[in-house]
Amino acid sequence: MSFQLNRVELAHANGFVALHDLSLQARAGECLALIGPSGAGKTSLLSVLGTALASRSGSATVLARRSPPRRRLRAAPCAHALARCTRHLPCPADSAW
Repeated sequence: MSFQLNRVELAHANGFVALHDLSLQARAGECLALIGPSGAGKTSLLSVLGTALASRSGSATVLARRSPPRRRLRAAPCAHALARCTRHLPCPADSAW
């Protein structure tokens, strides 16, 4: 997987800035390790790379595609809205896995 982040900034809804002016790139075949203390932004970085979250500034290119425009994401209850698109997956709240 290849990616390039250029001056990415991500702030959560509570105002906490998880990523600030982050620039990073990796080419296909490179191995990276993401380490750091709790709250350092590791999960936020992976969410931007996976396009689950969009940065409020900067640019992210993953697999030669620019990330989609910023959009507001909302949490959906598993048993209701999420079940519409993942009917074949069990809900952790409904089963013991």
